[in-house]
Amino acid sequence: MIFDPHPQRKFFETCGLALILDTQFEKDAPMGNIAKNRISDVILACLIGLGTQATPIIPRCLEWLDTAISHDEDFGTSRNFHRMALHWAKALGLWINDGLNRVEIWNKVRQFDEAALMQDQNVWPKNLIAKDRLDDYMAFCYQAEQYEVGVAEFEKYYGLKTMSLKRTLKPREFAYILCLNKLNYKFNDATLFEAGRNMLQANLEENWLGRGQYIRAATWLKLVHWEHNKTLLPFEVLLRAYDDMPNVARPEFVNG
Repeated sequence: MIFDPHPQRKFFETCGLALILDTQFEKDAPMGNIAKNRISDVILACLIGLGTQATPIIPRCLEWLDTAISHDEDFGTSRNFHRMALHWAKALGLWINDGLNRVEIWNKVRQFDEAALMQDQNVWPKNLIAKDRLDDYMAFCYQAEQYEVGVAEFEKYYGLKTMSLKRTLKPREFAYILCLNKLNYKFNDATLFEAGRNMLQANLEENWLGRGQYIRAATWLKLVHWEHNKTLLPFEVLLRAYDDMPNVARPEFVNG
């Protein structure tokens, strides 16, 4: 299913935005998981022109995430996967809030991803470990400035690989090249940016946003657009999605 901002906008105007802003702390609720979902909601709100209206929830979400992390909130079937998800939401929430990349938090995301793979059972189907899971892991490595680790993990599955930037890269391949670029395997900046945009165009509208994977989509928008131009504000980065969704026009209610 391709992302459609119009019904989402209608829902948010009817009740969705109010539901987000009315979220309060509940002692016996998994507030870390709730906060993670609210960060996802803020990303969606930005994409439908209501980001500014939704941002008041972010400080509360960050507080709830900190509480959940410090108390090691138990949720789902994999404790390490939940730890990873909480730190991922925190890293993105902080970036949306102040435009700064938190290397140390991204490194914790990476470490908990590794722990989930090595210690927990059936977190990923075996056929997705070198695909979807590696996509995420490579993004974590780059933002954690663990470039050598990212390169080694990619090459563990695919070997030393030379890739043409003229074809559409998989997310893991694009992040692999980003890591190599930081290790002095220099690529042309304009060509690298274009390769990132081609990767987004192959994934954003259907694989990520179309499936409600707003945190994942925001992560890759950050990797492509913010890494290329760090003068962009976080909401400006998120709205670049409309430049990279061939079948989704920017609606009239979205500015910026």
